[in-house]
Amino acid sequence: MFNSFLEFFGSENKGYVKRSEDIYLDFIMNYSKESFGSGLFRVVDSNNLEYFKGLVQSCFSELSDDIRVIGFDWLGRIFVSSDTSDSKIYMCDAGSHEILEIPLGIKEFLNNEIPEYPDELFALDFYKEYISQGGISPSYDQCIGYKVPLFLGGLDDFSNIEQIDFDVFWTLMTQLW
Repeated sequence: MFNSFLEFFGSENKGYVKRSEDIYLDFIMNYSKESFGSGLFRVVDSNNLEYFKGLVQSCFSELSDDIRVIGFDWLGRIFVSSDTSDSKIYMCDAGSHEILEIPLGIKEFLNNEIPEYPDELFALDFYKEYISQGGISPSYDQCIGYKVPLFLGGLDDFSNIEQIDFDVFWTLMTQLW
């Protein structure tokens, strides 16, 4: 079901067992709290779905109450499915207070968009450069955030990023907006 996604991350060994007819639930039930690409993308913990949904809605109140959190990337951006119709994915960036709309369902997003456009989605080249310069892959509950946010005049370079607790990052960014 998620072969291209797993192959892209070199994670074919994680396996797959059909657990639900709902593609979203099937993905979450199979890969809850899994990390892919050395922290590049992490699947939301199924025990914290409402918590993550609350984080997103506190920063982006314009999103529907029906959003469903899929996961988040190394920069702390949360990816959500638009609703149970699974017609869009939103990349919610608390650091820039922007939402990117991706007009695909979850299966197409995971199996096509991620393998085909990883740099656009995850700033993959920036991640590789960060790691090559001695940066450490974030653990599940961390992300790499700006010390001084860009909207407050911070520089968009390595001197202005640090590892930070994911919850602290989202809480601070929500309060600043």
